This record gives sequence, structure tokens and C-alpha cells, in this order.
Amino acid sequence: QNRFYRLLAESPFSAFFEKTVGAFAFRLILSGLEGYDSSIIPLQQEENALLSRYNQLVSNARADYRGERVSRSSLTRDQQSADREVRKEAYHAAIASWEEQRGELEEIYDSLVKNRARQAELMGFPSFVELSYLRMNRIGYTPEDVRCFREQVKENLVPVATDLNER
Repeated sequence: QNRFYRLLAESPFSAFFEKTVGAFAFRLILSGLEGYDSSIIPLQQEENALLSRYNQLVSNARADYRGERVSRSSLTRDQQSADREVRKEAYHAAIASWEEQRGELEEIYDSLVKNRARQAELMGFPSFVELSYLRMNRIGYTPEDVRCFREQVKENLVPVATDLNER
């Protein structure tokens, strides 16, 4: 697929193709090409293995709660209880469960950060942020746009939400 897209992008008829499929669709193709290089396949395989390990660790997590070893997800109901003490007990059990996994989670996270930084470096990006934007097809806005949006949320929406919660 990438070879086909590269042929389209580099073709003398690319302008015609862009006009035919639309500028946005054509930009998606280009961003897919920019965000991929076969030289990083081993790193992507390692990244997938780390993500699988993380997902397995989190989905199989257990917590000690009221004398039983339960899945962490089963605590959700009690974490939303109307009874403050029940909520508190369920949250403490969940936190203790996360703490049990802290070392392995930190190891996975550290490995993922290093792996992704290496992928970005090999592809000529200053950081993984730019590469991840391409991979997520975020082509209509930039990291700077996101920063500005977050600032607007903080300045405009958070005070309103705070006021509503206080009411």
C-alpha cells in the first residue's frame, strides 16, 4: 500500500489525483508516507510487544478488597457508591493494586518512551510528538494549536465547570 501511495504522490499526475480524491484524502496519504519507514519495523514490533505486555498487565490486575482478590475493574461499582467510606475503601484497594504493579509499569513506560524517541530520531523528527501526529492522522492542526486549545479550556471552561460543580 505504501509503495502504491508513494507512486501516486511522486507521479507527474499527483495534482490530478489530489483533485480527484480531494485535498484532505491526499494529505492523509502523504502523512501516512511521512509517518512510515521500513527501517523502523523492528522498533515498531518491539513497541507492539510492550503495548501488549502493558494491556495484559492492566487487564489481569487484581486487588485485595474486603477479604477477596478481585479484578480491579470490579471495583468500579463501589468507587461510585453513594457511601463515602465504601468509595474510599474501593479507591484504596485500586491504588494498592496499581502500586503492586508500579515497577513493571514504570519499566514498560520507560522502554516505550525510549523506543518511540528512537523511532522519531531515525525518521528525522525532533520528537515522537510530530511522528505520533502523523500516525493519528492529525493533519488539520498542529501541536501548537492543541496547546492553544488547552489554554482556552483552562481559561474559559474550567472556571465555568468549577462554578457548576460548586452549585
